[in-house]
Amino acid sequence: MSPLTRHEFPSFDGTLISYHDSGTGAPVALLLHGFLTDGLTNFGPAERMLAMVAAMPMPGAAPLEVDPTARAGMVGRLVDAGFRVLVPDMRGHGQSGKPATTAAYQGRAMARDMITLLDRLGVARAHVLGYSMGSVTTVHLIAEAPARVQSAILGGIGASIVAGEPMDLPPEFPIPDSVPRPITFKEFAEYSAAILDGSAPPEGFGVIYSTLAAQLGVDRQVAAAVLRGQLTDAVEPAALRAFDRPVMVLNGDRDAGALPTEQRFEKYLPNLRLTRCLGDHLSAVLDPGFQAAVVGHFQSAG
Repeated sequence: MSPLTRHEFPSFDGTLISYHDSGTGAPVALLLHGFLTDGLTNFGPAERMLAMVAAMPMPGAAPLEVDPTARAGMVGRLVDAGFRVLVPDMRGHGQSGKPATTAAYQGRAMARDMITLLDRLGVARAHVLGYSMGSVTTVHLIAEAPARVQSAILGGIGASIVAGEPMDLPPEFPIPDSVPRPITFKEFAEYSAAILDGSAPPEGFGVIYSTLAAQLGVDRQVAAAVLRGQLTDAVEPAALRAFDRPVMVLNGDRDAGALPTEQRFEKYLPNLRLTRCLGDHLSAVLDPGFQAAVVGHFQSAG
């Protein structure tokens, strides 16, 4: 695998964005990580993700053993397949700037950071893989600049990121009665943010984020600002219906938060493929089937 090199740049509002670059030329794959993690933890060598899985076991999680073929991570698989791979740390995460105000994450700021990155590198179009929060960023990117997305993968997510869709959380994800019903992605993000910043009592499944933030040394005020600014912004259906490039929804077969609503994406994405791999919300990215599906989708999309 080509060596990973770290770079940084001031984004559209001056926030410093860090990213790793591996490989050369085209095609280009842009990998967008999830909440409270960073690019290399989600998509780099398996050891970092294994540490996160150990820190935040999901409900009903089974002991995890990583197939040797998956240990190089998603970056390694894509570089070996001939892709140049860009792996940013999203604002508020990793080695990027961490503004503590909600306003710094509103207006689809993370997607605009990615447009700025592609512009700086002279990349006209990229294949985009988003995972969990990264899938929200991916649909924001589709809404903001569809011509920059060659193909897309929405991983670790259900259709509740679309405006008007409820989450349909299973019983193992208890939510206090104080959270308005039906529970939308926006309501869930606000409820979790309130626990993080201490403005609401630590009750129900949302406690998992404050627990993980403490274990990882993440600033809870920054994490709350990310939730309120980035994850309460559901994409409008029209933006997805207008996007005709190939999109794959890729979830682990034990991802209890994503599976109940994933099929509803069929109402919004005209060129959609639903795919499953092995794993829960955290461990799925380490499944060889996940990695093979990503490479295959990007290669077939040209």
